[in-house]
Amino acid sequence: MTEGLADLGKLEKQKEELMKTFNELKIKKEQLKEEIDKILDEREKYIQELRSYKDKKSSLAESREKLEKEFEELKSKKEELFKNLKAKREELKQLKRSIQSSHEARVDIKKLKRELEEKERKQQTTILDKKDEKKLVEEIKRLHNLIQKYEAELQQVAQSDENYQRLEKEIKDIEAQRTQIMEEIKKKGEELKVIIGQQTELFDKIIVTREKLDQLGEKYGQIEREFSEVNKNFHELQNFLKELEKRIISMKQKQSKEKKREKESETKQKAEEIFERFKKGEVLTTEDILILQKAGFL
Repeated sequence: MTEGLADLGKLEKQKEELMKTFNELKIKKEQLKEEIDKILDEREKYIQELRSYKDKKSSLAESREKLEKEFEELKSKKEELFKNLKAKREELKQLKRSIQSSHEARVDIKKLKRELEEKERKQQTTILDKKDEKKLVEEIKRLHNLIQKYEAELQQVAQSDENYQRLEKEIKDIEAQRTQIMEEIKKKGEELKVIIGQQTELFDKIIVTREKLDQLGEKYGQIEREFSEVNKNFHELQNFLKELEKRIISMKQKQSKEKKREKESETKQKAEEIFERFKKGEVLTTEDILILQKAGFL
């Protein structure tokens, strides 16, 4: 009996110590579960951010594609206008030559220009006295003024022509259109720069968010593995404690039965002694009678 009590005491002490470990595992398990929930919430937040970034990325891509298309269309129009402008200028140049050539018969401007070039070359290469130098300078000035006068007259003659006026107006209109398109191209280019800047900024944000998600994934894996280990130990210890509790209950029941048998044996022995005294004619007390009744002698 004493040996059984000692074993029971050891089991109860073991249970007490294991319960401390069990409670520590339970607390650790709850802490890890909270950390996992926190990581999952944070992960969901970053996933939502990525979805938002991807939507914005698609929107920016569409806007950029549209702007680039408009930009290329404007460039094509500019090139087309430039070709048209070049052709009109050449047409105007040819018309001016044609108009002027019909009036140049009166004055040979080319001859005057050749004469001027000769005088200027003489001035640069020949040493003259002051009188001849002065005379040559005056002649150069006269020829220069005369050429300017005739060219101005020829310009006026050309500009008075209806076709010339029409071509000049067409050229001005094309130049105005080209200027407007160039302003639009500049504006579209600035808009494209803004969108490209936004795309670059968004790309950087996506990279940072993905890196954070990767870090969270690694942290989640580490904590999840730790949680699995703690959870495994927790359930193993829980099952062990259940078996330990069954053993303790069994031992207590066994001890209770042994105590009852010992008490019944003591009562029976005492009752036999009282009964022997009764047979000898001794006077029994109320307690003696109760013991005999309990032992089944009466």
